[in-house]
Order: sequence, then structure tokens, then C-alpha cells
Amino acid sequence: GLGHKENRLLRKQRMFSRDLFYYVAMVVDLFLRFSWCVTLVPGISIFFGEGYAMYLTLVLAVLEVLRRTMWSLIRVEYEHLYNTQGYRRVEYIPLHFDPPTEENEDKSKPKWAVLIELTIFVLLVTGISFMALVNPPDD
Repeated sequence: GLGHKENRLLRKQRMFSRDLFYYVAMVVDLFLRFSWCVTLVPGISIFFGEGYAMYLTLVLAVLEVLRRTMWSLIRVEYEHLYNTQGYRRVEYIPLHFDPPTEENEDKSKPKWAVLIELTIFVLLVTGISFMALVNPPDD
């Protein structure tokens, strides 16, 4: 697991051969996770100038997207490693458009029930949209 001295704070099995990637990811995550605190400082325009405070917010938003992307890649790596080890291996995952088999034949809804649900959903969305157009919000 994480935090064991024999793995130097990393998992035992890793897909990237260089450990430096994981350590850089940890430091970058720590820095970017708390970088949003800068936007909470009331007098931030003193440090960056009047016009640059909004650019700082934009840059921090882009950095947050990159941080989340980085961790999603690491999460996909984790899931891949542990799914291929057999902990969560599944032979068959039924999908809603699969033809019926012996395993999922009794659990499927009749086609007319799905059609009724779809019709109710479309009517509900259309009704809410119509009411929003007829009664615009007061400004």
C-alpha cells in the first residue's frame, strides 16, 4: 500500500518505470490543490495589478483542470493494475442493448414499458421547457 518504507511512499506495482513521475505528481498536486486559496485573499489585485486578477482566476482554473486530468490518469493506471490482477475480473458485463441471454433474459423490461418511460420523460421535459418559456423569470 501507500506509505510503506520498502516502496518509498509508492505502490508496489507501477506502470511508469520512473518513480520521479509519481513524486512530481505528489508535489504538483499539493501545490495546485492549495493554489485556490490565493483567490480568497481580498487584496490580491495589489500584488498582480487591477487587470490581472481575473487572469489569475483563469490560470488557476486551467491548472485545476490539468491537476484533475493528472490524477484521473493515475486512477486509470491503478484500476488497470488491480483489474488485471484478478481482484475485480468479470467474464461478462451485460449492457442494455445486448441480445437476451440466459443470464439476463428474465431481468429485462418489456419493450412497451421502456417506450412508456421514454414518452413520459419526453413529455415531462417538453412541459418544463414550455413553462419556462411562458413564465420567464422576473428581473
